[in-house]
Amino acid sequence: MRVSEFAIGAFFLIIGFIIFWHGYSVMQLYQSPLGQLGLAYSEEAKEHYENAQIESTIGGVLALGGFAACLYGAVAEPKKEKVEPSGKEYERHGLTWERKTAQPPKQTEESVSQETKEPIYCLYCKEKLPSDAVYCLKCGKKAE
Repeated sequence: MRVSEFAIGAFFLIIGFIIFWHGYSVMQLYQSPLGQLGLAYSEEAKEHYENAQIESTIGGVLALGGFAACLYGAVAEPKKEKVEPSGKEYERHGLTWERKTAQPPKQTEESVSQETKEPIYCLYCKEKLPSDAVYCLKCGKKAE
């Protein structure tokens, strides 16, 4: 339940109902035989009746909107607060926080074989090269 939306909806529902009821009661006065006579002969009564129609329409729309907001506030899930975790066991990944893993990275066959290979040396300048080097980093000649 979202209390703030429900409260705002209840407020507009009550205010809209009051405005609607006032306009509706004025319109009911002009529905009587004396009210019809007043509407036939008085411009001021016609204007008052038209204003009451507008008032009841606006009040009805306001009450319906308030009802919809109440309904939304009653059935909607509450807002989730964004709490940043404290401590060193969490790390940020983009927009989310994830728990740090205590497991070391898994070694693949390729990484194990690269660690166990003997170092390569350049045939021309005798520079020590990485095991996957294609060219010498010092002299630029092809490593064989």
